Parts: sequence; structure tokens; C-alpha cells
Amino acid sequence: QRFNPNHDDRGRFTFGDGQDAVVGGQGNDQLAQNVPRGSSRAVRVGARDLTMTLEQETRFIFSQNRLDAALVRVREVDPNWQSSARPSLTDPANAETAINSNLRLAQEAEARATVIERGGLPLGFNTRQDFEKFGAEAMRGLVSSGHKDAIPFIRGSAVTGYSYRQGEVFDVGRRSDFDLAIVSPKLLQRAREVGIELRGGETRTRELNPLDLKSLGLDGLAASLVDQSGHDTTLMIYSSESAVQARGPYLTVP
Repeated sequence: QRFNPNHDDRGRFTFGDGQDAVVGGQGNDQLAQNVPRGSSRAVRVGARDLTMTLEQETRFIFSQNRLDAALVRVREVDPNWQSSARPSLTDPANAETAINSNLRLAQEAEARATVIERGGLPLGFNTRQDFEKFGAEAMRGLVSSGHKDAIPFIRGSAVTGYSYRQGEVFDVGRRSDFDLAIVSPKLLQRAREVGIELRGGETRTRELNPLDLKSLGLDGLAASLVDQSGHDTTLMIYSSESAVQARGPYLTVP
């Protein structure tokens, strides 16, 4: 996936207006010098011509350079990586949106690369030991609530670096949640029996609310995971690991 279709054959951004300006190249410096301060001009971004001042154009070039570097980095460790961002990020409507979109997309790619480079350690955990303590607490809570067959996985922005639902990078400007996926056919059947909404062709529950957690005996588990990690933790029940996999990247909780 190319976020900007006006990349040249070397993957560098071009303005797409017939000019020789390439982000990170000498042509771009010359172009900036030729634009009178305070004036504006049209810059091709994707399928749009966006009006930018010299100051905006400079920030846009910086953001595009960062995005290009982030894409190279993430695809070195995950060649098939694709952004989970909403379409509005990849088709910006104005200069400021284009700048912010590049930065957000770069942050997402950087975050995903960080997870992989750390050997699969999710964001939000400083060490492997912290992640293992989280896993031990998850298993203790599942066993003590009578769900010995349950297997926990972690997915969502702690693994991808980006929250599709919130449109935010993990832990940037806020405290992100951990998304715990619990695989247990028996627990899913129990959820069905107590009237919890099932989704994905009945392969998973909705995100469990406090009443759902209480009816399944998982309220103590949810509370203990927050105490242990310092992050709010949402729970969903799945029928199988393949159902978890179908929703995107995930990691086994140790």
C-alpha cells in the first residue's frame, strides 16, 4: 500500500505537478527557495491539490520524510504490513490534515516496528517480565473463575501500535487500553446462554461490559489486570484462535 500515489519509482514523494521536487532531494530545497514567503501554492497529495503556505509545505515535507522512513523500517521487519488507519488519514482534505495524517501514519508504522523489534513485546510493557506477570495474572483469574480451558491472547493497539476504533496511536496523548482476547468455546457458550451479544458470525462476543463480566464471573479478573498493569483492560470471548487471527495481529499471552 502506498499512502501517496505520487511516489516515484524509488519510493520518494513527488509533488505530482510536473515539477522536479522530491522530498529529501535537492530539487525540493530549490523549490522552497523559489516560493515567496507568505505566498501559497497547490501541492498534489494523493488525488488532491492542496493549498499550502511555505511554512506548511516545509512541515509537510518533514512529515512525509518521517513517514517514508517509518515505512522502510516497518517493512524491513514485516514486509506485508498495512496501516489500519481510517480512509480520512490516507486521503486528507487540507494541508494541516495532510501533515497530521503523515505523522499519525508514521507513528503507527514506528510503533508496529517497535513491537516486532522487541521480539513481540507489546507496547505498554517495559520488560518481558512485566508481560509475563500480566499473563500469569490473566491465567490465575481465568482458573479461579472456573475457566481452566481458556487461553488468553493480546491484540489491538498494543500489538499494532494503532487503535482503529479511536484513531489514535498507542499511549500517545492518552492512556491506552489493553485488549484481551480469551479463547474458550465453553465460555462463549455461557455468554450465549446469558444473552450477551455475539458478533462475527457468532465467533466472538462484543466487548464485555461490567454486567457481562459479572455474569461470566470475570469481573475480578478484569479488576486485577488493571491493578497489575496500570492499563484498563477490555475482554472479549472468542470461539477459536483463528477467530482472533481474523481480526488482525495478536500475540499469545505468556
